[in-house]
Amino acid sequence: TVSNAVTSANSSSSLTLTSTGSNVTLNAALNGLSAMTVRCNSGTFTNGASGSITTNDDVHIECGSVQINSAISSGSDVKIESTNNDPSALARISGDVISRASNALVSIKAANNVIVRYVTIQTPGSSSPELGGIALWADSDGDGAGSLQTLTSCINTIGSCSSPSNTGGSRIVLGGDSASDATGNFPTGGVSASASSVG
Repeated sequence: TVSNAVTSANSSSSLTLTSTGSNVTLNAALNGLSAMTVRCNSGTFTNGASGSITTNDDVHIECGSVQINSAISSGSDVKIESTNNDPSALARISGDVISRASNALVSIKAANNVIVRYVTIQTPGSSSPELGGIALWADSDGDGAGSLQTLTSCINTIGSCSSPSNTGGSRIVLGGDSASDATGNFPTGGVSASASSVG
């Protein structure tokens, strides 16, 4: 558990948190890091209401279950993955997930369920529609048990929820199953889904 705020004076410093099965909990802000990686196997990663994450490079979180409750702002890719196919395991996103980098990928993936609640998931766009983008990927193990749920969220690749644009965006893929496209970053199958409002 990280309970005290961390601000790195060295923007080239990265942080790796690893657990072989226990939970990893972030209850304080992390700022100024180059990159952040969390791996906790069958455990759960949770960042609390004060556990925002701001980096200059990648954020990669891979645990049995993932619960994002505070904002993530990355200077590059963001990859969040829940690997446990237990019915109670999920990737629950209740804090904004934003990449500030052109051509960046934001991937939220789960072997079981992906739940996105009242948040913004955003990239600033790309130099080509085939670069970067956003993937919401449920049932990644292909056993048919996962689902995707979005609740009043803004999902965009133009850097804004309020200023529509016909240019500069990238792919947004909501899907499931174990099959992926040639990049390995986007699902090519369908999944059970529900939404109250998706922008």
